Amino acid sequence: MEQYATTMSHYRECVEWVFGKLGNLWPFVTDVTRKTTGSRATSKEDWVAALLTNYHTCRYGGVANSYFNTEPPTMQQYRAMYSMGTEDEEGEMDEDG
Repeated sequence: MEQYATTMSHYRECVEWVFGKLGNLWPFVTDVTRKTTGSRATSKEDWVAALLTNYHTCRYGGVANSYFNTEPPTMQQYRAMYSMGTEDEEGEMDEDG
């Protein structure tokens, strides 16, 4: 059990780095005073902030990339992972997508 906890703590640290980057780039995301019920569309703002943070990581890398000695995907590769076939060969959006 101790080995499992030690292994998992490394992954937890990496997740914390991502949340730290998110908060550094978009401080409004971590502001608890804006999280009151019904005051605004905070879940949409959080989702957009996370998406933009992922694009920022694609462009500039991140702590986790250095730690694991990996290259982040390009923005095109990242977008392709989530486009689900809505682009044609030139990267243009289909009329349906």
